[in-house]
Formats: sequence, C-alpha cells, structure tokens
Amino acid sequence: PGAVSDNMDYVPLNSMEKKIADKEPIHEIAGWSRRRTILFIILALLVFGLVFFVCLVMEDICIASNPLDVSTRFTRSFLAPTCVGPNPCHVYVTMSYNATSFIVHFHTINSFSSPIVRYDTVSHTDFRNYTYSATAIKYQLKMEKPRYIYY
Repeated sequence: PGAVSDNMDYVPLNSMEKKIADKEPIHEIAGWSRRRTILFIILALLVFGLVFFVCLVMEDICIASNPLDVSTRFTRSFLAPTCVGPNPCHVYVTMSYNATSFIVHFHTINSFSSPIVRYDTVSHTDFRNYTYSATAIKYQLKMEKPRYIYY
C-alpha cells in the first residue's frame, strides 16, 4: 500500500508506514507505551499470584456433610490434631447396597497389622465380653500426617 514515484522511490501512504520509515520504536508503533507495558506486566503477575494463592489455599479440600465442615491442608495446619492416641478418632457405619449387612469404618493414626473389631447386640464394659468379632482391612490415606482407615 505505498506508491512509487517516477524516480522509483517508495512513498509511504499511512501513518504506520511513516513511523516505520522514520524508524520509531516498535512499542510506540503498536500504540504501546513503556507505562502500559509495565502496567501489563504488573497486572499479569498479580493475576498469576492470585491464581497460585487460590490453588495453594484450596489444596486437599475435604468437605464433610454432617455437620457441614470444609477444610483444606492450609486450614488444617492451624487446627489442633483431630486424631491422637491409639484409639480410633472416627467411627462410622455404612450399609450394603441391599441393606443386609453393614460395614464399620474407623480411622486411626496407628498402623495395625490385623485389627479386630468386636461387636454385639448389647453394650459391654469390657471389650473381651463382646460375642462377635471381625478382622479389619487397612487403607492408608495420603495426608499431611499418616492416617489409616480400617473396614
């Protein structure tokens, strides 16, 4: 989009070609000033930092439904440990798909080779008095601190 004169010299027609012909800096040709470039870099770093912070804070999210509780690795780092000592820290029961059997789950920080769950239809003061027992299967959770689930 230029014109050629009779003596074969190139004559620029628009302001962009004129700026190129005058050898102005590229960032000024495209309409970018040094101030806009610095502002863009700062804004890009802020957005990157915000996304990184959100990902870091939301890592390993855990949502409990009853009662409703939401925790992440970040929030758990400020809380007192919930599972201490040799006793189970969480015990809950799930029902099989046809409601003919139940599965007892318990969490602990200790790894047992072959834990035994004792149960009965009535409560006892001494665990040796329970009529029935079952051997549990172990699964290790990948958390900040070791946690084992048995069922």
